[in-house]
Amino acid sequence: MLLKIAAFGVADYFHQGWNKFDFVVIAAAVVFGSIGAFLDANLLRILIFRSLRLLKLFQLKKSYHDVLGTVFILMPRFASVGVVLIIVYYFFAIIGIEVFSQYVMEDCCKNTTVELYFATNTSSGPGYFYLMNFHNMANSYVTLFALMAVNNWFIIMDGYAAVTSEFSRLFFMSFYLITMIVLQIVVAFVLEAFIFRIQYKMKIGKESKEDNLVRVETTMSRMELQYCSVPPELSRNPQPLVYDVDSSSQKLVFRGVRWKTKFSFCLKMYADEAKVDYKLTN
Repeated sequence: MLLKIAAFGVADYFHQGWNKFDFVVIAAAVVFGSIGAFLDANLLRILIFRSLRLLKLFQLKKSYHDVLGTVFILMPRFASVGVVLIIVYYFFAIIGIEVFSQYVMEDCCKNTTVELYFATNTSSGPGYFYLMNFHNMANSYVTLFALMAVNNWFIIMDGYAAVTSEFSRLFFMSFYLITMIVLQIVVAFVLEAFIFRIQYKMKIGKESKEDNLVRVETTMSRMELQYCSVPPELSRNPQPLVYDVDSSSQKLVFRGVRWKTKFSFCLKMYADEAKVDYKLTN
């Protein structure tokens, strides 16, 4: 790291994001390692964070960089998906507590195909499935996560069907189907965004951050501003959006800046095809 700083200079070194990441990881390891040497040896465990430097491998190959870049772009949109999953989890957790909280799953399901899975005193079977229950909200969330992610989700369903009734299968199957639909939508969304990103870079090439912005300038008079549907505070004090005022003609020039959407990138990507279609239709 010191050699790179000496070779590129401080300004050029910290201009790249990966160099900043490398500097933070190494500096943290050195600082906490020095503290641990004098205070507590257990702090040396923090040095394992030096393995985070392996993330720099993503910059060595272009395809890896595209994958990581797509994930970072989609991170803010994953928040809405997370909210949907939390709502689904909460809905089914409440129902599970109301319906199944009174049932004890330890050593249940006698003379069934899943008896060994819920046994507490066996060393031959897989066991520990009795821990998946709806006794409280925390256990309910863990059980629902196991139903969504574990391949043996039907074992939990068969166990509760054995101690309750066959109608309880509707609860587990409906939850499994709903979560699978949500996850499939997420996977399809990620794949579609990744494929579009690759196609765009192959056709247009790499662009700077400034190329990802849409800038619009509009000139209007103060009289026109009165007829626009703008917030009252903006009409009283439009200066935050004004960057040029012509005092002689009382003209106001507004500038709007926003990030390009996928539609904006599509217009640029397929600009040639759009011109051909326009000529053919006319």
